[in-house]
Amino acid sequence: MRLRSSYYMASGIPLGGIGCGTIEIRGDGRFYEWHIFNNGPWAWRIEDRSKEYMGPTDLYFVARVRDGDKIVVRFLQAFKGYRQFPKDERPWASYGGDPYTMPWLRSVDGIEFDGEPPFAFLRYLDEDIPIDIVLEAFTPFIPGDSKNSSLPIAIFIFRVRNKLSRDIEFSLLAGIKSPFSVVPAKTLVEATISSSINSVIVTQRGVDVSEKHSMYRGGLSLGLFSEG
Repeated sequence: MRLRSSYYMASGIPLGGIGCGTIEIRGDGRFYEWHIFNNGPWAWRIEDRSKEYMGPTDLYFVARVRDGDKIVVRFLQAFKGYRQFPKDERPWASYGGDPYTMPWLRSVDGIEFDGEPPFAFLRYLDEDIPIDIVLEAFTPFIPGDSKNSSLPIAIFIFRVRNKLSRDIEFSLLAGIKSPFSVVPAKTLVEATISSSINSVIVTQRGVDVSEKHSMYRGGLSLGLFSEG
């Protein structure tokens, strides 16, 4: 077994429009400081300033590469092991397994992180993946254009390059937790899916959320778009 590990800074690049709150992508490829739900230190209500509805493992990307009969699956994150996470934050839990029952599902060997606000560039490193994978993450921040700099959006552009001389198959999976899972039990989650040939968008909204809750009238969407 060959492993590679490195230290990373406990800060990253914030993603989110002006006045919309932000999430922060860091050098381990995970997402922190989910302050897009009228929560966090800048929340209007004092009682909402300490509330956290989502954590570092609640949004993730997974790469799958098939070269003939060989299939490699990797989390596009850098974490050191199964016991690093609290039980309810282990990113593979939603797959119904763990590294002891699904040893083929693990993180990449390492990540090269380059933060150039408002951009974050992540290059994923793994000796078993014959593809270069680079992520460009950002939120539009346009000098002199406050309207288009105030969009509640984070954009993730994945660029992949086959390092082999033969064709191989590449797939990308994105997963996200519903933030409404932590609101009162009477709240329902309404999910809608819209799709086309090269795109799919999943939107979640809370139903009957109290007017006093910070996620009142809130919603969260995850969209995937492909040029191929």
